[in-house]
Amino acid sequence: MTDGNDRSILVWDLPTRLFHWLLAGAVLAAWLTGEADALLAWHVFFGTAVLLLIPFRLVWGILGSLHARFSNFIQPWPVVRHYLLALLQRKAPRYIGHNPAAGWAIVLLMTLSFLTALLGFASIGGEEQRGPLATLLSYWQGKLFGELHEGLANGLMALVIVHLTGVIVGSLVHRENLIAAMLHGRKIVNDRDEPVAIIRPYRAVAILPILLLLLAAWQTPRLLATTPLVQNDSWNRACSDCHLPFHPSLLPRDSWLAMLEPGAAHFGDILALDAATTETLKQFVLAHGAGSGSMTTGAGNRIVHSIAAGKTPWRIIETPYWLRKHRKIKDSLWNHHEVRSKVRCEACHKDARTGLFEKQAIQMPQP
Repeated sequence: MTDGNDRSILVWDLPTRLFHWLLAGAVLAAWLTGEADALLAWHVFFGTAVLLLIPFRLVWGILGSLHARFSNFIQPWPVVRHYLLALLQRKAPRYIGHNPAAGWAIVLLMTLSFLTALLGFASIGGEEQRGPLATLLSYWQGKLFGELHEGLANGLMALVIVHLTGVIVGSLVHRENLIAAMLHGRKIVNDRDEPVAIIRPYRAVAILPILLLLLAAWQTPRLLATTPLVQNDSWNRACSDCHLPFHPSLLPRDSWLAMLEPGAAHFGDILALDAATTETLKQFVLAHGAGSGSMTTGAGNRIVHSIAAGKTPWRIIETPYWLRKHRKIKDSLWNHHEVRSKVRCEACHKDARTGLFEKQAIQMPQP
């Protein structure tokens, strides 16, 4: 119920509101695009946006208007506990800005969001060999970071649900629409409320979150960049006579060396290579085959690490990772006139000749 003393005041300045909704949208969109290979670029864009927006909020939490400042809403645990107990009894005091529970929820949400995004980039660097961390992290480090990334993302979404529940409960207890208040920035106050300060909208500062989104979009291709694999003309010529010249990083070095041994039955044929060419190919394998320490890719990492220790398979299509990724492909696609064989990778992987096998480069033939 209102009285004659009720008045509407600005509580949340525009930069604070814009940050809130941009971060909420970026976190939700990143979570929704996390499992789709084809949406990896979007997933990275939203993760980059999170990493850039949170430092902005940290600065604004010091320099911003009254209710945007951390000093205004971060309370010690006894105050938070007292507020939560009072909220359960529907006797919680009303705060013009963030209540003590919401204040700590904001800190936790920002911390988890930042750590989740950071671990995501570490995962891409190690597992996918993409971006600035590609040469700094191993496959197993990337895989560990990826598992932590997924776990934190699920924890983050659980915290979001708790936060939304708190917002709804607070709205009911205090009979005000807190979600709408974060949209237009205003609340109804009267003489019974705490004294309030006049808040400036800071419209010019609100440009900064928008610019950070544009920066995230500009940086996304760089963060997804993969270093081209080293190629060898002799290797490409020797293999191309019969099939796609698979890059040595896709199998262990010992597998390739066994195929290059004089007299080895190379899939039913005997390689008719002169000694000089064979030696050139062996040196290329030793320098760039899996296990050499040379540059690899996400596809190469996963294929090689799916092979049991000590095994030296000759066929990529018989490795556990390849079988797992292709198990749902129907016979109608294998029999397609553009495919015809499981070793014609270039029919679906448009970058197969580079050895990268990027997920975004997959394009299935039309039926």
